[in-house]
Amino acid sequence: MEATRNDILLIANHVNQPFLFSREAVQRTAFLLLEAHKKAALRICATFKPQQITKEGLKSCFYGFFGELNQNHGLYPGYKLGFDATESQITKGIKKFLDTANYGTAGEARLKAFLLALLEGQEKYHSLIASLKSEEAHSFAVQAEKPIPNSNRRIDIFVGWNPLNSKKFQYGVLIEAKFKHKVTTYQLSSYKKHAKTIIGNVENTALLLLTLDGTPSHRNKDWQPMQWLTLMSRWERYLKDDDADFTQFRRFIWKKLGN
Repeated sequence: MEATRNDILLIANHVNQPFLFSREAVQRTAFLLLEAHKKAALRICATFKPQQITKEGLKSCFYGFFGELNQNHGLYPGYKLGFDATESQITKGIKKFLDTANYGTAGEARLKAFLLALLEGQEKYHSLIASLKSEEAHSFAVQAEKPIPNSNRRIDIFVGWNPLNSKKFQYGVLIEAKFKHKVTTYQLSSYKKHAKTIIGNVENTALLLLTLDGTPSHRNKDWQPMQWLTLMSRWERYLKDDDADFTQFRRFIWKKLGN
């Protein structure tokens, strides 16, 4: 709350006379402080120079965050979306369009862009990032709603690469993807436990909790929280893809973020 001269006088008038300092001294000191604060504020404000934002500047800022807006971008106006996709439809769609078995090198490029959008900026995932940027990454497997043995739980998205044998991969990413639903008790801990049986080294494992607001799980601190908006904006920047069906699918995800 900003102090005024009237506020200062009101406080000073309640100073008891037996004190060593006088009412006038309190007033004078407070006035000086008030003036000093005003001068300091003016000096700070003077250092800020207004910057005119041009149309090109605004466009550059948009592209810097969302990527270049063209007909292949998920935010580019396209066919009208007549319905809202469910969480399950979104995760299954990601699996479909990123599966190298279905789309070959195009699928692998989409998948690598997706994984880098998820992992970059986190030092603890440096080994996975280095693998994805090298020539050694191969034999990608993508699964949606991967079942956990002896339970009714399913991992929303699992990606593994560089298989060590028929059951384990050298690298793996587990994603719990939520829009409005909540994570249930012990859900993430059971997924983490299962990850040890399908990924050869815990250092090469990424556990990601993907939500609208990026709220972390206090029960499961090993799970890296991430916002859908962060993922999608990065993914759009990294993608170099002109498949119309894939673009339309991403529009469904963007629509979920806008609801």
